[in-house]
Amino acid sequence: MNKLLPSLLLCFALSELSPAYVLEGGKLQSSPTNIQMKLSSTAGSLSNPPAFPLSDGSTSWEQVFTASANIWNAVMANMRLTTSPSPATNLGTQDGINEAYFGTSVGGFNLDSNTLGLTAFYSDGTTIFEADIAFNSNYPWNSYRGPLLSNGVFDFRRVAIHEIGHVLGLDDINGTNPPAIMDLVVSNIDTLTADDIAGGQFLYGAVAKIAGEADIENPGFVQSREAQSRIGLDGNLRVLYNIFSAPGATGYSGSTLWILDGNGRFRASGTPQIPASTGFGSALNGKPDSLVKGQASGNTTVAFLFPGRTSFGIWTYNLAGALISAAIYGPYANTLIQDIRFSPAGKMIVVWSSAAFGGTANAAWTLNEFGGIETIAGPFGPYAGTVLGKVNLGPDNLQRWFWNSPPIDVAPGPTPSTLAIWSLNASGQVTSAVQY
Repeated sequence: MNKLLPSLLLCFALSELSPAYVLEGGKLQSSPTNIQMKLSSTAGSLSNPPAFPLSDGSTSWEQVFTASANIWNAVMANMRLTTSPSPATNLGTQDGINEAYFGTSVGGFNLDSNTLGLTAFYSDGTTIFEADIAFNSNYPWNSYRGPLLSNGVFDFRRVAIHEIGHVLGLDDINGTNPPAIMDLVVSNIDTLTADDIAGGQFLYGAVAKIAGEADIENPGFVQSREAQSRIGLDGNLRVLYNIFSAPGATGYSGSTLWILDGNGRFRASGTPQIPASTGFGSALNGKPDSLVKGQASGNTTVAFLFPGRTSFGIWTYNLAGALISAAIYGPYANTLIQDIRFSPAGKMIVVWSSAAFGGTANAAWTLNEFGGIETIAGPFGPYAGTVLGKVNLGPDNLQRWFWNSPPIDVAPGPTPSTLAIWSLNASGQVTSAVQY
């Protein structure tokens, strides 16, 4: 009952490699299990506090931690972690309360200069009764994706995912074979790998798949006239359907959003006030003009086009189905929306053109789950005999532009077709260009 096991994240890895996930010997028995977040209330102890919003757009430590817990929730059938903000009281003591905070000790153990995070849990070998997480306040923190920054600022999100793995009952892996977020040493791995998921599902079961849904959501439009369904980044299912008195946009009279858990059980509903002039009518080459995305934070983002493709809106709902933000952009003179879609990570890409598809100049925006603009790139062009094929977001959430010359729907001339790929930074500036 009083067995206290510390977990160290940052130290030198030994040469021996572990072949798979490692279990601590106990697991949580009650679902849902709550973790009190005492992060903002202890952030005053940080020696190098960052500015908000953080690099990934997060507006609080609690937002990042909750999203990290939801990443685990998305892969487990019989365990759901919940989070709640809390004042900084009884830090790191055995009091029956799971907690996460910034500090330099937990359960009587100090975090040394090689330790980013430390989880102390109380277990009888079968059941974990309590788990407390301390994030070392002497380190500089932020929240970002991709490789670790060379300036020594650590990614709070990947460390939180790792430490939450300990709360669930997974131990450190001593080496990276196979690669895993549960490795003893922090690395460029910034989310769960197949091995981490296998460990979580060994303890708490695998999430049942819903027929017709892929493991990873299609980042683009799915041609559907009346309804769309998506498994979100938090593992919950979203069903968005529009009500018509007649097929198509004519007669549209409202929308309903359902939020279901990974097994199809009802959780909440909302009534998105999508303007009556929109619906699932064809707007872009047979693609519906409404999109829905379940975010890792538990929020739901609904995006839609207005008729004429001159403006769009983004509504965001919380896990209870309540509207928490809304934004509308456009119209802008002599400008049409060429493409609008979600990236796999939940960001939105909007491509503008100065004319119809394949127009003379293009610009692209990256927006976060609340409709806030993060990057504006362009306008670029016109370029003779060249058309912008698409704009994607890479794993670093930065834009990649793909140019075709001649346009892909035009028969090549005497010279071969070429493809140019531009990489852009967060400011929308082109940092590299490769031509094939």
